[in-house]
Amino acid sequence: MRRSLSWFVPALLTLLVVGCSGSDKTTESRDAGSISDKATAPAGQEVIVRIADVGAGLCCVIRMPGPKYVIYDAGNYEDNGKSAMSVITEIIPSGSDVAMLVLSHSDSDHVAAVPDICEKYHVKIAVFPDIERDTATWENAVKALDAEAATDGCKEIRVKMEADCQNTSVTSGEAEFRVLCGWAIPPASFGCKDDSELKNGGSIIARFTCGGWSVLFTGDAVGRHLNSPAGICIAEERWLVDNIKPAELESDVLIAPHHGANSSCSETFLQTVQPTWVVFSAGHKFSHPRAAAAERCIAAGVKKEHILRTDRGDDEGGEEWNEGRVAGTKDSRGDDSITVTITKSGSSWKLMVEQQK
Repeated sequence: MRRSLSWFVPALLTLLVVGCSGSDKTTESRDAGSISDKATAPAGQEVIVRIADVGAGLCCVIRMPGPKYVIYDAGNYEDNGKSAMSVITEIIPSGSDVAMLVLSHSDSDHVAAVPDICEKYHVKIAVFPDIERDTATWENAVKALDAEAATDGCKEIRVKMEADCQNTSVTSGEAEFRVLCGWAIPPASFGCKDDSELKNGGSIIARFTCGGWSVLFTGDAVGRHLNSPAGICIAEERWLVDNIKPAELESDVLIAPHHGANSSCSETFLQTVQPTWVVFSAGHKFSHPRAAAAERCIAAGVKKEHILRTDRGDDEGGEEWNEGRVAGTKDSRGDDSITVTITKSGSSWKLMVEQQK
């Protein structure tokens, strides 16, 4: 059963109180752009998921209790992964173990910082597609991981099909990061047609849970063709809906597939995940997030103010979502990161979502 919600709105701060049988948790969540003091918590009990503003790419950093660290995707080739590393080094101290590094797929806007990650940290498990690409960014990433395995004991999980990675996990206290599925090349049954769908459509998907809260990481998963009619759900989004139990797919925060491209966020997928928050990791490229994808999120029950993007103000015109658009603006990377904080205080867990000012 989905949680019941009640709202109280004082000025800029939105306070969401959530009740759920079998758990004791509340949410103190912030609208985009509003900032207030964080709730205090016992040492080691504040869990962070940060979606880095890397421009048109993706990098997410998780600090679990312990602390343990997980990185999901590694940023954009256009700045050689520098914006990703800026966020990673802010959260993970130099020389630390990275319990798991997941590369959702081989595109260069998701893997650029891998060599720097391997140089600065000890990667214990690396999960990535077993595929060859003729891009220097991907080749350098794989070489760095191979060297990490040879010299630093990293366990490589090279993914060809879902059985290679499914249920690979990291746990710490009440927190768990678990891989749900992934393919090097999407199965023929997915119906992926063009080059983009074939490269993106097998993305390694993972879900993070802590204190009854959850965040879903979807890489560049495909759920529809660009010009599909309403109601269509295909490919990896369909596989997730059909093969993962709803309770294990429902998530409070959805890191939207493929930066908000119109090839993702199908109605059926959104209705199954039932997110309260949606994050589009996007930049000044490809007109992401698309208005059609954002509108499907809203139709699925996500409040407009709970749809956040890492390219605030960006103006590419055309099919880009125009919420918050500032005419003529070319959004730069590094200034719109988004942080999900889950804090335990006594027996109560609180979730807070805030965007960098």
